[in-house]
Amino acid sequence: MLKQPLDTLGKYYDSLEITVRNSHFKNLLNTKYKKFKKYSKVKEAQRMIQKGNKAPLFSLVGVDQKKYTIDFTSKTYKVLDFWGSWCGPCVQGFPKMKEYHEKYNDKINFIGIACKDNEANWKKAIEKHKLPWLNLINLNSLEMDVSIKYAVRAYPTKVLINSKGKIVEVFKGEGDDFYDKLDQL
Repeated sequence: MLKQPLDTLGKYYDSLEITVRNSHFKNLLNTKYKKFKKYSKVKEAQRMIQKGNKAPLFSLVGVDQKKYTIDFTSKTYKVLDFWGSWCGPCVQGFPKMKEYHEKYNDKINFIGIACKDNEANWKKAIEKHKLPWLNLINLNSLEMDVSIKYAVRAYPTKVLINSKGKIVEVFKGEGDDFYDKLDQL
């Protein structure tokens, strides 16, 4: 049962007898079931996170402990950069991101969203790499996880959103295609 795909576990979890769900496999089953629920929500979000669709609104906490609501009502483009202090390609991409932040700061709001991170490592990375844009930390609860809302499955992922709140494009990994698109705009 535990080597089955997440879809199989999700389909049959509620059918398991309570004695099985409360057995010595309880923690493992519950962990796998939580992964299934997250996986299901990401699959659902993938249908919404498409070019031309409205970007989901969200609120997260910044380095200053203030809550920021990102609502896409400003007249500028936004870049949501989903990253983590633990992510080598994310960190390697910071110099070029800083260069483009400086180049287009008046036209594009860059927003870093740390995922799968703890607060101490997140703050150290921001300070160490001198990240000048708004930096937020993702909440890990299933209902509040912004990486789930944006169907993030790889890091870094950058989501480019226009001034009307529509998704222009989603970029997975660290590549020149993202920076080429910013130059085109």
